[in-house]
Amino acid sequence: MGSCNSKQRYSISFSRSSSRKLTQNTLVYERQNTKHTSIVPLSNPAKPNRRLLLDYYANESSKMPNKIKKYYEAIFAEEELEVLEIDLEHVSFDLKSIYNFKLILNFFQNLRVLNLGYTDMTSADLKRVYKSIDNLVLLETLSLKNNKIDPSGGDYLSKIIKHLFNLKNLYLHNNQLGSDGLLKFCEGLQNLNKLEKLTLDNNNLEDNTVLRLLEALTNMKNLTCLGLSENDITSKIGKALIETIDNLPKLAILRLHNTQLHPKYLMIIENKLKYTVNY
Repeated sequence: MGSCNSKQRYSISFSRSSSRKLTQNTLVYERQNTKHTSIVPLSNPAKPNRRLLLDYYANESSKMPNKIKKYYEAIFAEEELEVLEIDLEHVSFDLKSIYNFKLILNFFQNLRVLNLGYTDMTSADLKRVYKSIDNLVLLETLSLKNNKIDPSGGDYLSKIIKHLFNLKNLYLHNNQLGSDGLLKFCEGLQNLNKLEKLTLDNNNLEDNTVLRLLEALTNMKNLTCLGLSENDITSKIGKALIETIDNLPKLAILRLHNTQLHPKYLMIIENKLKYTVNY
């Protein structure tokens, strides 16, 4: 790789699979294959009255984004338990959209995928909806990527994931979580034993709290993908990164684009995870 100043930023990804080349789309939100998923209705006494919801929809439907409308229509057709994915990517989460979303979410108790990426969601918005999300106990994929969740949102993220025991994919990249938010977030990680993908790229993270994250991930033996690109990671946590790789036998992808790790650590990681460099 050549010698470089330790403060220079590197653009680098690593993969254990020597036959697989990474691309820029490696960690883009992936929909889960739900073709063979069985439907198990769950009782939920708190869900809103269907008739009242119909009256509300009759008055408000003209103002709703089409992406939200179709989930109301699924409820009216009594097909909500067959819906395994809610995709609201790029729906602007203003107060009205958030209210519409909260009003229906408790109907979809078999949900496996919830995509709220690119919704401009803030921490204040997350506070409004987190109680509805943490009821989705069968959820396997949660995408909150490319939003505006700042350090104050870490507490609500922690409260959500404490209840999502089946979560496999959690996409949080391109937010503003910061080190304080990450510390709060880590408090909920102990229940995510099935977690396979976690992306925290570009979240204003620093060494001290990334170290806490690595400690929290030690027992997540199913983790295959970890995104930490575009954060202020330096060689201070180089050894911890290497130990994390050793403790996670399934880890196949470690994203470290634009960090400040010294070349010696990158070389060690290179030897442990067959790598792809994207300069």
